[in-house]
Amino acid sequence: MFRVIMRTTGLALLCLASIPAQSSGLPQTDSLALKSQRAKQLMAEGYFAQAIPLYRELNQAVPNNPGLLLNLGMAM
Repeated sequence: MFRVIMRTTGLALLCLASIPAQSSGLPQTDSLALKSQRAKQLMAEGYFAQAIPLYRELNQAVPNNPGLLLNLGMAM
């Protein structure tokens, strides 16, 4: 039983190690988070028109996100 567990664990680790890392994923996520924070800040300060393009970009990057759609609607 122990051998089966060790073999399965080793196989799983080998599979995970063979998956290539995507270096472009993190900066894009950070960029989206910064845009979201900036848009929220603009909304809080009453700059709704300036928040609209940011929320449009966010909605294109993350489609069908109810929170982003709601925020875009409130900015409009």
